[in-house]
Amino acid sequence: MPRNFMFYIIFFIGILLDQSVKIFVRKTMELGQSIRVIDDFFKITYIENEGVAFGIGQGNVILMYIMPLIFLVSGYYLWYKYGDRYGKLITVGAAMIISGGMSNLIDRLIFKSVTDYFDLRSFAVFNIADILVDVGMVMVIIAVFFSKEKCNE
Repeated sequence: MPRNFMFYIIFFIGILLDQSVKIFVRKTMELGQSIRVIDDFFKITYIENEGVAFGIGQGNVILMYIMPLIFLVSGYYLWYKYGDRYGKLITVGAAMIISGGMSNLIDRLIFKSVTDYFDLRSFAVFNIADILVDVGMVMVIIAVFFSKEKCNE
């Protein structure tokens, strides 16, 4: 599968999946409502996060709009500059970072907050976009540190 095609498929599926779940949560739940999935360990909790990752910087407009743009630009740069050198792992990782960042930015632009819904006990409430960014970053790090090019040095 061509690198560009794989990138855009992951990018669009990530946004579609996250936005679909957010729309479902907004339409079917009351703000603050929780539904137990696995006892108190895992719940679906509807919150609107006015901060950035894990609620940091509540109400800080600069963080709300600048941080996602940094993720978007960084992810695209990594993919564009290093995708051929580090292979599919960096392409998938960068697509996930950009997809998650874009999906949360869509929320911020439309609603002035981000809809979060996954609630793990003793942790923050988060969403699929957050997972995409985190897993994508891990994939990029793995691609860079364990690449064929690095192993041949």
